Amino acid sequence: MTITAVRVRGNAKLRKTIEATMQMMNLKAVNNVATLTDNKVTEGMLQKAKDYVTWGTITKDTFTKMLLKWAKTVDNAKVTEGFLKEQNTSVDELYEGKKKFKDANIKATIRLHPPRKGYEGVKRPYSMKGALGNRKDKLDELVQRMI
Repeated sequence: MTITAVRVRGNAKLRKTIEATMQMMNLKAVNNVATLTDNKVTEGMLQKAKDYVTWGTITKDTFTKMLLKWAKTVDNAKVTEGFLKEQNTSVDELYEGKKKFKDANIKATIRLHPPRKGYEGVKRPYSMKGALGNRKDKLDELVQRMI
């Protein structure tokens, strides 16, 4: 199982420890998306950066759209179905976390547009009608607006 994380806030007044955590998750700029494995280490990192990121799960259809439209190869070319076949990998393997982006020669970070209609509130958690924190399966709606 994988978790998708989206960086919502920038670097202003960011503590060095949180900045280092975001670097480890490959969330270097606002509107960057990273796919992470679901384990205790990742949960701890997300909890530490909870005031700057939102995370949850997305559907396979949304993942496929995001990957084929916005993902880049290590050579800075678009990812296509043909490229994935050349790398002997599939969207399913990447979605389920069986293969890593690095193994398929795809950049770990996907840069998306800001969401249509904007974020709900970049200083409040999702539970209080904001944009930050754990969204569980509702992250799909946000990523759809960003594609």
